[in-house]
Amino acid sequence: MEIQVLADTPKLVRVALSGQLDTLSVGQIETKISVLMAGKGQDAILDMSDVSLITSLGVGMLISVSRVVKRRGAKFVLLNLQPAVAMVIELCRLSDLLGVASDEAIAQSMLSAESG
Repeated sequence: MEIQVLADTPKLVRVALSGQLDTLSVGQIETKISVLMAGKGQDAILDMSDVSLITSLGVGMLISVSRVVKRRGAKFVLLNLQPAVAMVIELCRLSDLLGVASDEAIAQSMLSAESG
């Protein structure tokens, strides 16, 4: 699993993952992803366009990161899910909780939308 920081501004952090979000990789990246995505209270986009597989431990990590980001008053969006990953998120009924966007414009509109 590779992590790449694509943007880190005062208002937004955007991180891309590539590989498989499985038991081994979650153990290796969970702390780093949590710090990157939630450490400064910024809105967060997690680009998953190069993630081909997600297991239950990966789903748990996404839920945890999302909750921490939201607890700090920011928004969290998953971007560009591969079909297999999107199906897992949908089957777990987590699309609304995690915030899923199929493209950059949708992700930006989700971040700029008023909470309510």
